[in-house]
Amino acid sequence: MSGEAFGLTDHAVPATGDEPVDPVVNPQSVYSAASNGQLNGSYNYWARIYVRQDGTDAANNRTRFYFEARLEMSGGGAYNNDQDQYYAVYVNGGLHANGHFRLDYNSRHNTSRVLRTGTFWMSHDSNGYRGGFPTELWIDTGHPSVGDGWSGQAWVDADRIAKVPGKPPRPTFRSVGTTEVQYNFQGPSDNGGSAIQTYNHQSATNTAFTANVKNWDDPGSPAIASDLIPGTGHHFRFRARNAIGAGPWSDTLSQVTMPAVAPGFTVVPKPTGSEAVLTFTPPGGVSGVTKYRWERRVKGQTAVATGDTTTTPRTITNLGPGTVYEWRASAFVDAYQSPWTGWITATQPNPNTEPGVYFDGSTADKTDVDYRWSGTAGKSTSEAVGKRPDGWTASFSNGAGGAYSRVTDSGLTGDYAVRVQITADETAAGGVTAGIDPNFPAAVIENGTYYGTIHVKVSRAQRLAAYLRFYNSSGGAIGNPVMGESEVVEPGRWARLMASGVAPAGAVTAIVRVMDVAGDGWVAWKGGDAFRLDGAAINLGEPYPYFDGDTPDTGEWDFQWDGTPHASVSSASALEVASYDPLADPDCPRPPAPPRPPTIDDICIIDVGTWSRYWAVIPETYVTEWLTMVPTIALHIGDAPARQVRIRIYPNPLDQAPDVFIGDWISEQIVSYLPANSSLLIDGVDQRVWAEVGLGPRLRADHLLYGSNGEPATWPVLSCGLGYLASFDVPADAPPVEVEIALTQRRS
Repeated sequence: MSGEAFGLTDHAVPATGDEPVDPVVNPQSVYSAASNGQLNGSYNYWARIYVRQDGTDAANNRTRFYFEARLEMSGGGAYNNDQDQYYAVYVNGGLHANGHFRLDYNSRHNTSRVLRTGTFWMSHDSNGYRGGFPTELWIDTGHPSVGDGWSGQAWVDADRIAKVPGKPPRPTFRSVGTTEVQYNFQGPSDNGGSAIQTYNHQSATNTAFTANVKNWDDPGSPAIASDLIPGTGHHFRFRARNAIGAGPWSDTLSQVTMPAVAPGFTVVPKPTGSEAVLTFTPPGGVSGVTKYRWERRVKGQTAVATGDTTTTPRTITNLGPGTVYEWRASAFVDAYQSPWTGWITATQPNPNTEPGVYFDGSTADKTDVDYRWSGTAGKSTSEAVGKRPDGWTASFSNGAGGAYSRVTDSGLTGDYAVRVQITADETAAGGVTAGIDPNFPAAVIENGTYYGTIHVKVSRAQRLAAYLRFYNSSGGAIGNPVMGESEVVEPGRWARLMASGVAPAGAVTAIVRVMDVAGDGWVAWKGGDAFRLDGAAINLGEPYPYFDGDTPDTGEWDFQWDGTPHASVSSASALEVASYDPLADPDCPRPPAPPRPPTIDDICIIDVGTWSRYWAVIPETYVTEWLTMVPTIALHIGDAPARQVRIRIYPNPLDQAPDVFIGDWISEQIVSYLPANSSLLIDGVDQRVWAEVGLGPRLRADHLLYGSNGEPATWPVLSCGLGYLASFDVPADAPPVEVEIALTQRRS
């Protein structure tokens, strides 16, 4: 026996009169097959089976097939008209239909005889597939002319019944913003037998996808989820949809949106004045910050310098000592950039206190400045750094930054004082404290009532309070600080602040400090603010008037330094007072003690570390030997102000050029402030100062002129037929200054 099988599409099968009509659903393609097998009789008889796909029942996941069983003959021959012959149709190995037929004389010449037609259903798998299967016809006649045999197997397939798409893979993160997340996705490996029409996407703030749910369609990657909640964890999933419906959801992608806030940011200038340390913290505590960006500008200017950093803290170099900068920062998470912080004001310390005086690392230290090499001695740059005052300290928190140093000729009693410079803006009260260092405390005894006093002088009004803190023998603080009554301290005067309390059990030492306190009159410290401290004391029993080791002794008290003069604790010892003075002159009372020399301290006079110098040459031909000459100086400045302009007069008997001149000045005048677009006339004849600002009227400006260290201004005269030089030191960030000098003769 032999057989054949074949598949047909768009092939019209000749009608036999027994073919089914109106299938459930027309198939997408028509699959059919046929097979012929010769019987083993003596004449040419064949068994033929024909099968084709006939309709689809998608709802029940099955396909209907039509079959046709035939006996094929080639012409006359033996016949049997009184005996039934047997046939059977098998589908996929199982009996589907059988029956009997008779061969009579009249049908022996038929070329084909239909034995059986019909339909049957075949189920598909869960994915809609139906693999090929065999159908065959068996004929059993027992007649020697016809014989027995089978058709062979006719294998036929079926169209896939379309299903919903399969489960797609988990999406992958792409980028995040405050209200938007983007992610990449790809379709499932199985489209369900029907083309993907779109993709459904869903986001929610919980894994059950019941809170803050958003639904949208994105037909292609990437998907963009928008209108999300800033700083909140979100979950994302998607599924594919075809003509049948939507498939299962993908696994979930989770991502926290960026908070709509700026990063944490602090600026702390270094004492050298040329560097500042920037510290960043992630916005809202999120992770994954890829870099920070900072911007800087000189206060009052618009030009901005910028930079990126992946590390924190970050040290910025090449800054200008004494310059007031404004800073701000932003954070990046991949392509997302957070909002900027507000501008933070920070003043660079100004360690160079003597413009025009050369120094290097070998220069002898001064009372308020230390000089050092930055590297190898004699072969590196040098630094001038303000000295730290012995026994004093300051601390900065709540965003504040700053430095403290010792300054001269500005103390409560004319010696030294502590200058606390604020360099970064404070965000809340209590951020700046300063006073006695715990390493240099005062001794106390348990249960004693102590009064801590400290003197402060501020650059602007601030609410301040003093506080006491007690320590045990191990140096550990005992309890909370004992706060004194706060008050608003006005600028321009020394104010005495006080706190009192009982030393607790275990207390052996105590310190006193000052701090800013919330309340009416409190304003956050800003970069550029400053205050000075002096005269800290801790007294037992009552608050005594200020004294130190230099305070003149009296008949009742002996004052002395406990260690190094001006650099140690002072004490006052009570003296026994005799009922009478054996040395008293009955006719002439003891003269009073002479007064101390007066001291002047003006907080408007500050140090300038980076400056430009202009020179004016006064030839000796303009200065006669027998007459004195009085200089009148005019200064003109452009569209920005200048501060601390120093004017110095130098005798120049050798007529040296300014760039090689070596000599000391004999007169110094300081202009504390030169307004923008102004002219200032320093009239040496009338010893008056006049100013014109813009096109305004002529104004008295005597209050802008000082002498050295803030003392009253002095007026130079030129004489003896010598040549002179005049230098004008102007801060480097000020515009150029035009200078004019006129000389007036005055008889000696």
